[in-house]
Amino acid sequence: SVAALSEPIKAFLKAKVPVLSVVIGEGGSLGALSLLVSDRILMLSYSYLSVISPEVGASVLFKDRSMKKDIAKALKITSEELLNFNVINGIIEEPFTGAHRNPELTIQTVKEALQKEFELLLKEPSENLLKRRAEKFEKFKI
Repeated sequence: SVAALSEPIKAFLKAKVPVLSVVIGEGGSLGALSLLVSDRILMLSYSYLSVISPEVGASVLFKDRSMKKDIAKALKITSEELLNFNVINGIIEEPFTGAHRNPELTIQTVKEALQKEFELLLKEPSENLLKRRAEKFEKFKI
């Protein structure tokens, strides 16, 4: 429900500590909206983020789930596309064969990215974090 969806967004907007989100797979539902309020959003290179999955979008718009590739392309849901549109802040490179093929390396890479981001965010006064999150929320018209 919309009410349930708004709770994490409210919590993120009020948090006096850094909020960092990492998309590690498929972020394709309304729950993905709450991630957009984070101070920083990172994605694994082969992940996607969208408020609607390509399959559902194809079903709704075309009544044909086989159109999911066309919808995915139109939605601009890849990590590179979202970085270019300033929706996310960074991409964590995965092994060429995917994170699932080398989980130890992926975990280490994510850990290093999180440490780097938190080191930067922890230097920021809480007031600045809160202000920027509110501005981001307004920008995305969530």
